[in-house]
Amino acid sequence: MEEIKKSVTKASKSVFDKVFATKKSPSFRVRARRSDKEFLLCSKEVELEIAELVDKLHNSEKRLKVDLEHADITIFCEVRKIGRAHV
Repeated sequence: MEEIKKSVTKASKSVFDKVFATKKSPSFRVRARRSDKEFLLCSKEVELEIAELVDKLHNSEKRLKVDLEHADITIFCEVRKIGRAHV
């Protein structure tokens, strides 16, 4: 999970900066799936971990909202076997 968090941290800054420049209160959501069913966390737990990280990284001014239906930003994460994840 730590590698997934590093990837999200690295990749998300430029995306969130662009959206914050154009929207006063942008929204986001996280979608995860696991082809590796032996991964310690279920998909919902992965989504929550990533969402908490995004909130911590990009929501210091409390402008960012969660919208599970019509989000401005969707973060996709797929956990695969052999320790690989695509974010």
